Amino acid sequence: ATSELKQLLEESFDRYCAQLSADITDEMAFPAYLRGNALSRYFFWRKLEYVIKAAALRPDTAVFDFGCGSGVLLPTLSDEGRVVWATDLHLGPAQYLTSAMKLSSVEFLDPDAWQKEIPDGRLDVIIAANVLEHIEDRKSLLRILAQILKPDGRLVVSGPTEGELYRMGRRLIGFSGDYHVSTIYDILSDVRETGFRNVYQHKLPFIEPFCLYIIASFQSANS
Repeated sequence: ATSELKQLLEESFDRYCAQLSADITDEMAFPAYLRGNALSRYFFWRKLEYVIKAAALRPDTAVFDFGCGSGVLLPTLSDEGRVVWATDLHLGPAQYLTSAMKLSSVEFLDPDAWQKEIPDGRLDVIIAANVLEHIEDRKSLLRILAQILKPDGRLVVSGPTEGELYRMGRRLIGFSGDYHVSTIYDILSDVRETGFRNVYQHKLPFIEPFCLYIIASFQSANS
């Protein structure tokens, strides 16, 4: 991460921490990127590197950041002529970051109406990083995402294992958010059942039982 990005995240956090509850800013990972100990900060920034690697981004393509959170991925996603759509339940922090960095190719979509804004088969990449674990009717959402993705497009997911090591880490950094509806293992299973095949996977930092997060990308099983 650049020093400019970190500084703007600090400013965004200062601006919105009084407006949003602690569990919301925790879920956006503001404290994990900016506070906590050096090890936890390392893992969160490192996880983003693997999300980008899993996306296999190409210039002049179309990307959807579903659950964009603080907007931390948007500077990279919008580089090299890419068009980016983004949505989140709380768009203020990502909009602040995008405006400050003058990311003109990013368009924010209403979290309740984004399905109407993206045509079928339009997207080259969909990023759903650390968001699907919060969604109960996940298979219905995945079918919609599959519909707006190109036949050879990529769906990138990441999420927590919710193992004992992960839970201990949450306690160490003082995380106040709720535990999640499901784990990354549930997510991966649902993605496969929706008709995707796994093309990339990374476990961070190690394999089980010392795994905190899994980052994976998928393509249509027919591609």
